[in-house]
Amino acid sequence: MTANPYGASITGFATYNFSNSSNTIYECGTIVDSGTYTLNNSFNVSGDCLIVQVDDVIIDGADFTITGDDSGSGIYVQNYDNLTVSNLNVENFEYGVYFYTSVNSSLIDSVVSDNSQHGVYFRGSSDGFVSNCTLTNNSRYGAIFYDYSDYASIVDSNLSNNLEYGVYFSSSSNGSISNSIFNDNSIYGLAFAIAVNVSVENCNVTGNSNGIYFASASNYASVVNCNVSDNSNMGVYFTSSVNGSVIDSDLSGNSDKGHFFAKDWNKIISLDEVIKTSRGPKTEIPLKGVNSINYFSLESFGGFTVSSEDYNNMVLWSPGKESGMLCIEPTTQLPTKDKSYFSKKGNFERLSSGETKSYSVKIQPAEKQL
Repeated sequence: MTANPYGASITGFATYNFSNSSNTIYECGTIVDSGTYTLNNSFNVSGDCLIVQVDDVIIDGADFTITGDDSGSGIYVQNYDNLTVSNLNVENFEYGVYFYTSVNSSLIDSVVSDNSQHGVYFRGSSDGFVSNCTLTNNSRYGAIFYDYSDYASIVDSNLSNNLEYGVYFSSSSNGSISNSIFNDNSIYGLAFAIAVNVSVENCNVTGNSNGIYFASASNYASVVNCNVSDNSNMGVYFTSSVNGSVIDSDLSGNSDKGHFFAKDWNKIISLDEVIKTSRGPKTEIPLKGVNSINYFSLESFGGFTVSSEDYNNMVLWSPGKESGMLCIEPTTQLPTKDKSYFSKKGNFERLSSGETKSYSVKIQPAEKQL
């Protein structure tokens, strides 16, 4: 086959294989033979553009552009591995590049923008790799790693100005993100849910509604040497996620002021969460079995520890942001919403006549515990 002479407005659909064609891609179509294929033109399409139905394919876009009509995928592969897409501009599809159960696939040196869902979508696709790419102005996420898309990497890329998240990891662990930019995304710069052992290093995360969000057992996450500043709400936020760390990072200028860390409880919660939870009576945050809690300020980078002996529980609450008051209460018995509970004297610790017992509370400066 030879190059199509009709220029950029192409609606045909070719089949590319080495038995009956060269390795030149001149219009949208299906790739059925392994090998390297190079675009020689830019073209438009309705629906899917390039569908890969074989392992071990390289698509070199040669800096050309494929443009959709907000439907289909620019590049689509399902159940085939080792696909590399490079030097390609993809715009105005539903999904710019869609790797579905495709192991060890990569997007390199490409621009994926203005898609009606996500820029690049890894679904059930482990060992995905994004390098030196710009994923911007997509209607939902710049990139998403979903459903056991483990061991993914993003390096040297820009995932900014997306209408929801720069990147989202869901049920996908052991991810690595480095030397990348996540600015001016409408909801989160980076978000993780059920994503264990994820590292974010040397990244710039500014101007988002929220910076970096770890939720739903996204345990053992780390943020190292990052600029996570001037986001309109949270900087770095952990909820229902343990053993998170923030190291050598700038967290200034975010509205989220600080975090609590209870070592015995093994959870991190924000000051804003305490205030929002305490909107009515008996809406405090109970910490069962906790004798020591640290607070670390994301503004002053100072903190304090409140520790106790023999209380064995703590409660956090606040009358509200306007009050300027935060309450940390050591207690021998956690309150409940069931009023009948308090009428049962056997539920409380009791001392016999003449018996004494000592309780103590200590407040001291604390080191950062995030």
